[in-house]
Formats: sequence, C-alpha cells, structure tokens
Amino acid sequence: MALSLSRLDVTNLNYDELAELPGRLKDDIDKNIDKAKMTDPGLNDYLSELNTKGTTFQNGLGKGGANDFTVKVVARDKVRDKAYSTFVKALELAQDSDDPEEVDAATSILNMLDPFGNVPRKNFEAESAALDSILDKLADSKFKAHITKLGFAKYVTKIQVANEDFKALFTNRVADELKQPAFDMKVAKKELVIVYNDTVEYILAMAKNKKNPNLDTFFNCYPL
Repeated sequence: MALSLSRLDVTNLNYDELAELPGRLKDDIDKNIDKAKMTDPGLNDYLSELNTKGTTFQNGLGKGGANDFTVKVVARDKVRDKAYSTFVKALELAQDSDDPEEVDAATSILNMLDPFGNVPRKNFEAESAALDSILDKLADSKFKAHITKLGFAKYVTKIQVANEDFKALFTNRVADELKQPAFDMKVAKKELVIVYNDTVEYILAMAKNKKNPNLDTFFNCYPL
C-alpha cells in the first residue's frame, strides 16, 4: 500500500487547537498500539519531546490568560464608573432646580468636568488620573462651596472611595504580573509546531521502511 503524508498545516491552527494536538496524538497511540511494542527509541524520544513542548505551551496559555486579580479589577472599575456617572446625572438634574444658585453651582461643576470627556470610557490608568484631578478640583474652595450648596458631598465621597479602592487593587495586580516569568507564546508555538512536524516525518519515514522490524507499530501510528 502506497503511503503519502496527510497535509495538516498546524501553523494555521489557533492556540487552543494547537494545544490539543499532543494530547490527541497520545490518545490515538494509546488506543491503537500495544505499549509493549513501543520499543523504538527514536519514536519514544519524539513523543516525549512533543509531550514536553505541549505541556509548556498549555502552561503558557494559562499564564497568558487573566490572573486572579483581573475579575476583581474590572468589578471595582465598574463601581467607580457608576459612582462618577451617578454624580454627573445628579448635577444634570440639579440644573433643572428652581433655585438659581443650585443651577449655577451644578453648571459650574459640569463646565469643569467637560474637558475630561467621558471618564468611565477611559482606560484604567487614564481614568484614575482623571478622577484624581477632578477630586483635587472639587476640593478647591470654589467647587467645594458648590458641592455644599447642592448637598452632593456624598457623591464626591463615593467617587473618592471607589477610585482609591480601584487603585489599590490595580497596583497589586501589576505587582502580581511582574512576578510572573516572561513567556513568549510565539516562540512556544514555533517549537511545538517543529517537534510535531518532525514526529510526523519520522513516523512516515519509518512506516515506509519495509526493513524496519517495528513496521507494524509505525504503520498503526500513521496517519496522525
């Protein structure tokens, strides 16, 4: 029976699909080949290396994902987003007040906030910096008097607490990421693809060698 190499361009697989290759190959071999016949040192070396590279690649995928702090960081960012948005809505409602002084106070604060744009839509660091600046301005005598007139101190306090809570957690997240060893997934992918293709080529070559004493073993390995 003439053998030809089945074309599987593993370089086109996404990371999750590529990570499954070593395990799928091991399962196929375990099902089709008697372990007692797995005596070829070359094959065993290739399979061992493939397993090692596959494990390394899978571990890299885990490190590349969200760490333990990510979900908490996003949740706390939503808290400060809501605190700020609620403050802005309260100011906008105050502009409809029957008290001209309240209208002037709300309008003055909104004019101060306007250059900062849509604060909740900024990235984490930019939003932290914006809120720090806004809180500093609100602490000035002019705007502090406006806040007092409107009775909005509770809104400012919520923004301040939420922002400080976020910054504290975000700092911990960054520190945790710095502790993680650098991992280049592109390099890991390249190494895994090379050893997979080498393994396939070795099995094909040995399966074509009719003088190979372990011909049946390699024939049962093919196609991968």
